[in-house]
Amino acid sequence: MDFGKNINGECTEGDHLVLGEIRSEGSENTPLSYLPCRDAVTLPKEIPVEPGTSTLLEFYTDDDTADNGDGFRIEWICENYYIMQV
Repeated sequence: MDFGKNINGECTEGDHLVLGEIRSEGSENTPLSYLPCRDAVTLPKEIPVEPGTSTLLEFYTDDDTADNGDGFRIEWICENYYIMQV
């Protein structure tokens, strides 16, 4: 997997993940973190999320069509979550 180049804290090309906490102002105002530009970030083993928090995860991959088995993997456990009442 080709991890992207990091320019001004953003991955500009290659495989990366964008994540952010969605707040009540709406997703267009969500501050984003760019992971995992290999030369800039040590991969986290855990991303803590407070109960009741909505989280945005976006996975980006480059246009390299070689299937080398690398890529993204995510696992999660839902604990202490709120059920929205409609």
